Amino acid sequence: MECGAGGREYDRGMQRRALAVSIGLLFVAAPAFAQKAKSVEKEGDLEVVTLESGAIAKVYKPKDLRPAEKPGLVVALHGTSMRPDDMLTSGRRLADHRGDVWVACRGGTDIGGGFGWNPKGDVKDVAEMARYAVGAYGCDGKRVVILGFSGGAMIALDVASAGRGAYAGVIACSGPRLAWRGAAIGGMRAVAFLGEKDDQFPLSAEYRTCVLGNHPATCFWVMKDTGHQPPADVYLNDALNFVFDPAEKPSEKNLPASPDHGLAEPKGRPAPLPEFTQIYVAWKSEAAPGVSRDKAAAKATAEELLAKLRKKELTVEAAVAQSDDAGTKAKGGATTAEALQRFGPKVLEKAAAMKPETWELVEGATGYHLLLRPKNPAR
Repeated sequence: MECGAGGREYDRGMQRRALAVSIGLLFVAAPAFAQKAKSVEKEGDLEVVTLESGAIAKVYKPKDLRPAEKPGLVVALHGTSMRPDDMLTSGRRLADHRGDVWVACRGGTDIGGGFGWNPKGDVKDVAEMARYAVGAYGCDGKRVVILGFSGGAMIALDVASAGRGAYAGVIACSGPRLAWRGAAIGGMRAVAFLGEKDDQFPLSAEYRTCVLGNHPATCFWVMKDTGHQPPADVYLNDALNFVFDPAEKPSEKNLPASPDHGLAEPKGRPAPLPEFTQIYVAWKSEAAPGVSRDKAAAKATAEELLAKLRKKELTVEAAVAQSDDAGTKAKGGATTAEALQRFGPKVLEKAAAMKPETWELVEGATGYHLLLRPKNPAR
């Protein structure tokens, strides 16, 4: 049995699901149709969102986002007879680790003690909840991943098929193999997880063919000595990293039941803005023995760079390449207030008083400093 239905019943339902997918595509493609929340209620560290359509989700926001950072979004779909909270056990940890908002949607069918999925309506509702979350929580619309377990994996593939341009990738964990055969995710980056001892959807040559035969750009990761259960946090993090690292090639893996490594550094999350960007133009002195220009020449060079930067006739990268400070040059010009102290109090005082996003020129003890303070620096 596959999510309460046999394979032939699943095939007979494909046409009905195709209609649902086309409706989902309409909602994914048209921002004007985005719904508003009917209610948003606090529940501990979660928010319970109910849309005007009746769709419900529980939302966890990462604890420590940088100022003005746009978080990624993971839309998590529980298994049949489960609840949204079941997806947030891993979700909380990964959200804090990666800086992503997790939205755990609730299946539209109450089946007593839990919820199930109805492809005819839930595909549209999940897509709509994803659209709502991007706007309501300021998420990066290019970093939205659909994640599903078991019956939720089937819906995840439907949602991804309906809106291939709207999502960065899809992760389907222990879902029915026929869902992979019917999916139309194109070249979307995807990961299929399956337990080696899954008694609901057994590992087989047919399962592998449904995944890789139809989607050669997808990873197929088998969890050894594992039954019908979600992957460990470490493996989900690895899957998210695959989605966001175009240099990582699709792979087949046999993963140990207990991960043999910790949480990898998250990929896809933008690096924090530096406190300051500095370009240092020195004149000849004991502090800069390799510099031959005198003070007048240093000033002329610095003023020329400043004019080009303000007029955007020169990229920051090209200007940093001319800096005489090897330390910040190696970091793309990034520096901190603490690091600027070594150039004397005048430089630090000027830096502290600067308006954001404006290049300024400051004379220091041994050279001229072109400084830029971003609008929302790292903290």
